[in-house]
Amino acid sequence: MQVKKIVLALAVTFVAPSAFAADLSTGVPTENIIYVAGATAQTGGLALSVARLCGQGNTLLTLSQSGALTGKGWKCNTASGTTYTNLPGVTGPFVVLKNEGGSLNGINPMRDGSTQSQLDITNCTVTGTNAVCPAGLVAKPVHVGFSDLSEKIFSAKNQLATQSAGNTYTADISLGQQQGFGVIASAELYAKMAADQGVATPSISRSQMASLMTQTVSPWGILLPKTAAGSLPTTDLTLLRRSTSSGTQAAAELFFLNNPCAKGSVGGSATATVGSSAGQDFGDLIVKQASSSDTVLSGAASGYAIGVVSLENAQPASGWKYLAIDGVHPGAANSPDYQKKNILNGSYQFVYEPVMFMNTKSTLGASTLANIVRFKDGFVQDLGVGENLATSNGLVGDPTAASADFGANTSGYSRSGNECAPLGYAL
Repeated sequence: MQVKKIVLALAVTFVAPSAFAADLSTGVPTENIIYVAGATAQTGGLALSVARLCGQGNTLLTLSQSGALTGKGWKCNTASGTTYTNLPGVTGPFVVLKNEGGSLNGINPMRDGSTQSQLDITNCTVTGTNAVCPAGLVAKPVHVGFSDLSEKIFSAKNQLATQSAGNTYTADISLGQQQGFGVIASAELYAKMAADQGVATPSISRSQMASLMTQTVSPWGILLPKTAAGSLPTTDLTLLRRSTSSGTQAAAELFFLNNPCAKGSVGGSATATVGSSAGQDFGDLIVKQASSSDTVLSGAASGYAIGVVSLENAQPASGWKYLAIDGVHPGAANSPDYQKKNILNGSYQFVYEPVMFMNTKSTLGASTLANIVRFKDGFVQDLGVGENLATSNGLVGDPTAASADFGANTSGYSRSGNECAPLGYAL
């Protein structure tokens, strides 16, 4: 007897969430819209913090800009009168918008009263818990700023805007956090360096990277000293740098060139980085200025390229990869390393402590100023706790912070607020 297997096919109809246009500012008190600008490295942690402040069980919308990456945000889409356990004093729905600029974009607007471009939330398309807002941005003040480095570093490099009357703010608020940076190489360059060094994970020294940044000798002589001339790349090396407003660029100049700490303090003499704009050709090296970390990463997707980004950028399975620095790699992108194993044990040195800035300008109004303080406190509470950063690439809590968590993701190594000091044990 032949037995036939009968497979019953169940027809299941999946209904996609319907999309609709909405003014996301409707019903949101003016003081409940918080404008954030500055370092992009904090965006991932900020998203986690906003979700926690919104609270479990409430609806959080993730906002993005149509066709671009410069504007981002979140809306805690609650009813009027809603209060929050983790955000005492705030009532009703709230919105946090984030301009994706460099660190100086989180500082200078507080000094000169200038604005930053933020999402236009008055005509967004909402699908489920995601909202896409128009490509056109709107100019808004900066309430909270993030920086990869302290104001002292930018001041020593004469990059701070002149502070005008009435523009007041609180500077260098500790996040109780450490942030790692790394040198990335395109897949082609990574393979060449690995072969030259006879290792699986190639390394670059601080002096080698400094030589690239100041173009003292041929880049291939720096990176591939053992490779025979006939096997060297026949195309130029591209050095991908960021603009002068970028905290990542400032961190690279600080770590590799000791700029502006050349005399052991932030008042020391500076050594400039070669090349400041796209397409400058220095023989075997082309220096290209990238507008964002995303642009650096896309530029390292092919050919021979090298650059610096913060470690929260998880490296892909193929494409660019992080190099070790002086023989020490930050760690893998997956659990339990999350690109910070060697930050936790103090052996990886390309690490600084990001800070926050808070606008105190009186013309913002008392209710807005009160909420700026409340959100600032909420962000600090979340971003400085090690366990909150447990699965965040390249970010660890700092035990010197008041809200420190002494778990596995809290580092005992710190510069104690002085970027010119060596990374030391600071429990």
